[in-house]
Amino acid sequence: MCYIFNERGQVDLVDFQSVPDGKFKWILNYQDHSTKFLSLRSLESKRASEVANNLLSIFLTFGAPKILQNDNGREFVNSIIIELKELWPDCVIVHGRPRHPQSQESIERSNQDIENMLRAWMKDNKTKKWSIELQFVQFQKNSSHHRVIEDLEEIYKEDIQSEIEKITVQCNICGTEFRMETDSAEAILCNLCEKNMKIKEARHLGAIGIEKQAEKMLQDSKIKIPTFKVGDCIVISVPKVDRGPTDPANIIGVVRASYRVR
Repeated sequence: MCYIFNERGQVDLVDFQSVPDGKFKWILNYQDHSTKFLSLRSLESKRASEVANNLLSIFLTFGAPKILQNDNGREFVNSIIIELKELWPDCVIVHGRPRHPQSQESIERSNQDIENMLRAWMKDNKTKKWSIELQFVQFQKNSSHHRVIEDLEEIYKEDIQSEIEKITVQCNICGTEFRMETDSAEAILCNLCEKNMKIKEARHLGAIGIEKQAEKMLQDSKIKIPTFKVGDCIVISVPKVDRGPTDPANIIGVVRASYRVR
């Protein structure tokens, strides 16, 4: 994993077409992969030319990343990079795919935070002018505590100290020589052999997890739906696919009548 600021940037679009703010229907979320520092922009559409124009203003403030990462497909990012090259010929960026699911999960969690913060603001102020609040959300997100920021300094210190204490050793499985810390109590394994061991362990744990999930599904299917009485308060969960970015996740209701199902 890279810990250099602006080495890898992640871009994603948040769909606000269900609650447009005038001409604005999309939110551009650009996030630095290492520090989680984000920049937000209101968009009229998700055309590559408009996305590229807004990214250009961000890149001319902080500098362009070496790698631009997105989960919407290679064609989408390549079209953005082509537009950027026309606007900024000296800019050098390549397309990158997430190396592991956690990479994309990070910006997806950021998208959810943005939706939740805007939903609360719109409800409190009884307005749909979310494009005005967007910059305040950006400031709040970048000012909030994040574990990654706190860990960076410790990571650099540990890397320097461990490099001093490393010696040349031999892998117990394949015999490859490499450098590692001294006085290791565990088996000496090179990176490749260690990854193979972790893959096997992950597959084993995955199989166990699938079995547990299947058991849980069977148990849940056997649970009977509780019987409600007239006047009872209930909370109904609304699936993500059935609600917009600013709609509540749950609906609170009261049982008004009872029916007998035959």
